[in-house]
Amino acid sequence: GADVAATTPAGQGSIAEVLLRFARADARKASSAPSVPRKIVKLRNLLLDKFDGMGGNLRVNVRRTLSKYDVDGSGELERAECVSALQGLLNAIQPDEIADLIDDIDTDKSQTLTVDEITAYLLAAQDGRDPQDTSLKLAKKKVAR
Repeated sequence: GADVAATTPAGQGSIAEVLLRFARADARKASSAPSVPRKIVKLRNLLLDKFDGMGGNLRVNVRRTLSKYDVDGSGELERAECVSALQGLLNAIQPDEIADLIDDIDTDKSQTLTVDEITAYLLAAQDGRDPQDTSLKLAKKKVAR
């Protein structure tokens, strides 16, 4: 106890105090995690897998892919274009899942999705990813197509 506290740099506390801080941070993270429904997390991870599977730069892949669905050339995907894009990327996705995913990605609630919004969404998903979260049920449907 006292020996450890004396040898740790000033302001960092003992090992026990440091571990307690980590435990509290983990508890905070765990308690805030359920704000995103599990089905959204699974869809987000499937979408991320789709873009990761393309190889190369995520932003470039998102821009290239979305430009195929941007029918009016506005640089944004309107709701109908989003539906087409998500159906094209995730062939087993259901209409209610599409609506939920669009609402989750559309942070500014503009009813359109930009390359920046989708890229930021996927990068955040990559950072917070739990490798257990890809839905096996949806993945099997996708393969069985």
